[in-house]
Amino acid sequence: MRKLALILLIAAISPAAFALVNPALQPNEIGQRYKTIVAGMIIKIDDTTRTITLKVDQLIMGDYKAAELTVQIPKKDPAAVDPSGGGGGKATDLLAAVSEGEAVVLYLSSKSRSKQKGEGLLYHGREWHEIEAEGTDQAKLTWKSALGDRMWGTFNGDAGQLARMMADSLRKQAFFPSVPFTRFSPERIIGTWEGPLRGVAFADLDGDGKLDLIATSELGCRVYLQTGALEFTDRTEPLGLSGLKARSISVASVDGNGREDLLLGGRLLVNNNGRFTESDRLPVEAQKAVKISAFIDLNADGWPDVLVSREAGGLAAWLNPGAKGGPFIEATARLGLDKPQAGAGKTGFVIPGDWNGDGRTDLFYAADKGYLLIQNPKGGFEPEKVTVDLSFRVSENDDPGLTGAGCFAPLWTETSTDLALPGDTGLTLINNRDGKQVDVAGAGNEVHLTRSGQLATLVEDLNMDGYMDLFTMTRGKQSRNILHTNRGYGSYMVDDLYNKDEFFPAESYNTGQWGAAVGDVNGDGAVDLLLGGMDGKLRLLLNDTLSTRAPKENALYRDQVLSQTAIVALDLPPERGVVGARVEVAGTVGKLIAWRRIGDAVLTGCSGAHQTRIAIRQPQAVKVTIRWSDGVTAAKDVILELGKVAKVSMPRPASATAPSPK
Repeated sequence: MRKLALILLIAAISPAAFALVNPALQPNEIGQRYKTIVAGMIIKIDDTTRTITLKVDQLIMGDYKAAELTVQIPKKDPAAVDPSGGGGGKATDLLAAVSEGEAVVLYLSSKSRSKQKGEGLLYHGREWHEIEAEGTDQAKLTWKSALGDRMWGTFNGDAGQLARMMADSLRKQAFFPSVPFTRFSPERIIGTWEGPLRGVAFADLDGDGKLDLIATSELGCRVYLQTGALEFTDRTEPLGLSGLKARSISVASVDGNGREDLLLGGRLLVNNNGRFTESDRLPVEAQKAVKISAFIDLNADGWPDVLVSREAGGLAAWLNPGAKGGPFIEATARLGLDKPQAGAGKTGFVIPGDWNGDGRTDLFYAADKGYLLIQNPKGGFEPEKVTVDLSFRVSENDDPGLTGAGCFAPLWTETSTDLALPGDTGLTLINNRDGKQVDVAGAGNEVHLTRSGQLATLVEDLNMDGYMDLFTMTRGKQSRNILHTNRGYGSYMVDDLYNKDEFFPAESYNTGQWGAAVGDVNGDGAVDLLLGGMDGKLRLLLNDTLSTRAPKENALYRDQVLSQTAIVALDLPPERGVVGARVEVAGTVGKLIAWRRIGDAVLTGCSGAHQTRIAIRQPQAVKVTIRWSDGVTAAKDVILELGKVAKVSMPRPASATAPSPK
């Protein structure tokens, strides 16, 4: 049965599958057909009288004064009713489909000459219904029918997000594209190995201001310096890295001296003016059974520590002693990572991020049913119960540690804190809703379309529109990856259902990838992709999305917005507090517009550039703030220009002081 389900899943996601977004039937256009839009919540369901009562929480458009309204549901012929609430062309009984506490959006008083003025729409869950008012009393409504397939491809997400979209639409701030527009240039093969690659990284290793490329595997590590504009030369031997092998790569300046150092598996290699030498500051014990390793600030002191995820060994940690130098300090037990509640003895990928927004790094360990580990003020990690149903088992053999490499990132809104987690055949998107874990993948439209054999999900704004997209890699050599473009308002679409292979180089998309990293390698303001293939090829994909944004006559609304979108480009030099630094962009009144964190995209043992590119769809005067991982902050006022890249330079304050290592 499971094998059959996988076959059906693969068939459903083929390029020939039915596209779910209908460009001709989008919420903005629907809203223009009605005089009044309100949002509320179901507060009472009366089965006897067949009525539901709604409390009106928000007047989005029009003139409406009633605090509550009722919807009468007439009885239907049982033969015509689908009790499951699924629609499917039959008349769904609304009474059976709703629940108390559920959000609802109502469109009232149709403007259409072909309809009665009292006719309207009711949206709840993922369903649209036709309603009508009793005469002129908009507080008394009658349900007519479920619209089922007639509204397919409009919006099938969260009702609260729909209300937010309608409010944004009135302010001319809504952006909800119905066609993907991501575009990459043809792939560049930088190097080829005889077997699968593992970790990949962008970093400026020689300090010339240009990003270089690193790739690792059990067959060897190679470094390609950017010796000219997009010219990459193998400099592995001159850099002192010949003969080294590793499953993962991480990059940071361990002593804040302005030079990037390397963590290859459990080996620390320090940069001595352009040549790397292995350091004994990290003990040999760190090399034991490494699945992935990463530089992470584990105690909020600004110095990059070392975290190792081990095969059948859980998490192990070594703290950076900081300015005083000397050996890294083994701290697994001290940080609380040796406990069964923290996944001790398990196998899985580890994800750093700031789940609760307190400025300290938290961890998610993708083993078993998942371990959410929150850093307390004393620097230790405390497990928080995972309330979302998760599974990191794989279909073919149930071996652990073959899926679950995800990211913390803003997904539900541009400023929320969320967690994207790939499973073997599905995606889970967890929103932090006032401390409560809420799985919002069910409201993500095409998020339910996924591949089999999924390994890792990179979360990044790949089309530079201000929304974070999902690129999920698969682990089969000839398996197909998947890109979910974020449309905003919790909704996603699968690019290859619409663009086939035009948006992404075919070989890169149709070949399983173990590693991925992002960085603006050519300095144009758009993030580029570095991929480590299961076929042993190191691929560089230049982002070509910005080349399509020249202003056009009679441009569509989407193209007008994109041509005006500005980009905040910030590069951070290798110094104290960069790994785990948070970058925020706020409006002049202080309202947060977007945020990013540096160094969180560890994935399968990878390292992105220490930079960020943030697209702002409505250019304005903004304040860009950096909070380094030890709490030191700096801010700068920036005037964004239509369609331009604003390169922001903000060094760490020279007089800044930070707490001593814990």
